[in-house]
Amino acid sequence: MNISPEVLVVLSTVECNGNRAVLIGQLDRKLYVKTNEVLVALGGKWNSKAKAHLFDGDAAERIDQAIVVGEVTTHKDIGFFPTPPALAAELVRMAKVGPGMVCLEPSAGTGNIVMAMYEAGARVVSVVEQDNKMRRGVASRFADSPFSADRCIGLEPAMDFLKFGDNVIGVKPGGTIAVGSFAWFDRIVMNPPFCGEHLDHARHAYKFLKIGGIEVCVLPSSVLFREDKKHTAFRAWVAEIGGTLSPLPSLSFRPSGTDVNTCVLFVEKRS
Repeated sequence: MNISPEVLVVLSTVECNGNRAVLIGQLDRKLYVKTNEVLVALGGKWNSKAKAHLFDGDAAERIDQAIVVGEVTTHKDIGFFPTPPALAAELVRMAKVGPGMVCLEPSAGTGNIVMAMYEAGARVVSVVEQDNKMRRGVASRFADSPFSADRCIGLEPAMDFLKFGDNVIGVKPGGTIAVGSFAWFDRIVMNPPFCGEHLDHARHAYKFLKIGGIEVCVLPSSVLFREDKKHTAFRAWVAEIGGTLSPLPSLSFRPSGTDVNTCVLFVEKRS
């Protein structure tokens, strides 16, 4: 079931507490019916005594999934949407990746963005992937590729990117270099998991950009309109650092088996 834009806006304002979901404000009858239909499809049941829709589990988790995907799902893993190769190449073009640039890919997945950066002539010296199985897949994918020694792929140990920091080592031609607490990446291109921490991933990555460096990050389109504190604070941060949030074309992820709507963060670090 696809969720209409007007219902997505309503869902973004729902107040959740445990298994309770409370609609805020007065909706006209037609919009309420549409919203109620979605909440019921998600597993919520109206309880007049509680004056809320009650879920079997965490209401916020279920509603957040629907907002991210833009539809009612029962089986999709919304956390991981592989970046189609054509989109990966477009993201790298947006980031103006060029020969010799030192790059980071914070959520490698199957490695399509890594490949696109490498093909643009970059030195992808730090590649992060939390899932051990996918990390092994990335390692296998690049193991027999004709990568020249001066543009090596530096695959970090499996880790949550939010822990990427002082103790992480990035492989660089001529030896190793500690990333430490300073920033030294020319470009960061990423498609973080849409599992609740994607905004944190985008902000964490920004710390590692050089002055003049560029970050391009895919995010769910709900980032553009959600009105909760975390999303409004994120949009304020993007404006403060001079970044932009722009919708990606619809069906950008169709080759990966999903019609999830997405946008892209673009920011060039000024100071």
